[in-house]
Amino acid sequence: MPQNGWLDLNDWKAIKAVNKDTSGLWFFNSSPLAGASQPHRHIQLLRRSHNENICPREKWFLNFKKGEVNKKLFKNIIVKSFDFSCDINIIYENYMDLSRNIGIGDPLIDNKPKKPYNLLITNNWIALIKRSNDKLYGFSVNGLGFAGYLLVTEKSDTRYLKINGPEKLLENFL
Repeated sequence: MPQNGWLDLNDWKAIKAVNKDTSGLWFFNSSPLAGASQPHRHIQLLRRSHNENICPREKWFLNFKKGEVNKKLFKNIIVKSFDFSCDINIIYENYMDLSRNIGIGDPLIDNKPKKPYNLLITNNWIALIKRSNDKLYGFSVNGLGFAGYLLVTEKSDTRYLKINGPEKLLENFL
């Protein structure tokens, strides 16, 4: 399966099965413009124990879901409640709803997503982030970047990051 295609029911079955005993932050980068490094389908898990924070920006996503973040500024992000105990068809339907609502297309109609995106999944919430680019100011950002894990390399403009902060950097990728 190509990385730039839609996740299908079998992908969601596999995620749900693994999540029963190994949980944490699941992330999917839909294409190179969303930070994918391989052409083949791969959904990744940043394993977390129950007493660990899922990610540095978890509170931001929870506040976004509650409407406490300026959604006009972040119109390319959708966050919803999520529960792995739901029937697999409901989980898949939630993914399709997110895809339609943010404007990347409909998995039942479009062969491939119309835009690159990142997907972040936890036991409590799911976020879909529509992307406009992959690299900016020497930073390459994938789904983990939106979770709060930025990779700084020799090419990264750390001066930009110090002056503007990580939130402003992430805004530029939407």
